[in-house]
Amino acid sequence: MNKKPKEQKTPIVIHPAQGGSRLADSEEILHLLDNAFTNPLTDFGFKRLLASEANKDILIRFLNAFLSDTIGVITDLTYLPTEHIGIAGTQKQVRFDIYCQIQDGSHVIIEMQNAWQKFYANRSLMYSSRAISRNVRRGNRKYDIPRVVSFNIMGFNMPEFKGRDRYFWRVQLKDNDNEIFSDRMELYFVELPKFAAQKNSWDFADERVKWLYTFTHIWRMTEDEVNNLCEDDPIFCKFYEESKLSNLTDMEKEEYAKSVLDYEDVQEALECVRENSLKQGFDRGIEQGREEGREEATNQLVRSLLDNGFDVPTIVKVTGLTTEEILAINEGASSRK
Repeated sequence: MNKKPKEQKTPIVIHPAQGGSRLADSEEILHLLDNAFTNPLTDFGFKRLLASEANKDILIRFLNAFLSDTIGVITDLTYLPTEHIGIAGTQKQVRFDIYCQIQDGSHVIIEMQNAWQKFYANRSLMYSSRAISRNVRRGNRKYDIPRVVSFNIMGFNMPEFKGRDRYFWRVQLKDNDNEIFSDRMELYFVELPKFAAQKNSWDFADERVKWLYTFTHIWRMTEDEVNNLCEDDPIFCKFYEESKLSNLTDMEKEEYAKSVLDYEDVQEALECVRENSLKQGFDRGIEQGREEGREEATNQLVRSLLDNGFDVPTIVKVTGLTTEEILAINEGASSRK
């Protein structure tokens, strides 16, 4: 029988202090960090636990849980530079969360995206295409390009998969007869809200469930829950040990506190959107293909977030708009008053 981790009675929940300064918030969070675990959904936690050479074995095990059935078992990987400037001056700069090459030469992009972005599917295609184009050398007449695998962990549900309960998606290039046209690009998406919605059917013998539960719950687990999930598994034991905030230096704790603040700011902004039902209206505008409806829903979303006191950098993360676009919407609202 598979044991399900016990529900924690007093979870560790870290929120920014309402109305306080960011410095005060940071100090409050640092006070709460003792005897807690790193939140892997924050930028700091995700990269510290998966993007370091010392934790390469953790990343390999994690990726194999989702990809071994389709791309083969990963036995080794090499971390690659994550920042890629466009070849031409007009091209957008790309910065991957984690970028690596596995033993067969395939390139793997791993992204953690908490903030909702209206064109995330297109962004994933662009990132994958950039990884391909950067590895094609002049004189390569056979176009011997590397296979690129894009693996995306989403803190929101993508509109492209709306109305379907599956939380793990594989996207391939196929023709009309459902035959593979090219295997040089594959995209994978994990929708965490859909995973959470299926908690009554979680099977902890499924390693995917075990990993996603850990990612979404570890920072509020008790030691008993951790030991229950670890069960003499050396990789999971190492993941939990590396997650302990007591192992961080003072400087790393400061960095983590700032990362938590950024994460919580985004979560609060998304909650504001949900409460006002604006996100639903924006999705309807996209699905119905009405440019006016889409634009008005976006403008309404930005105005609501501004009215609720969220700063421009947070709104950029939530909406995917540029700073200039947000300021233009704000100026337009002010001119109508």
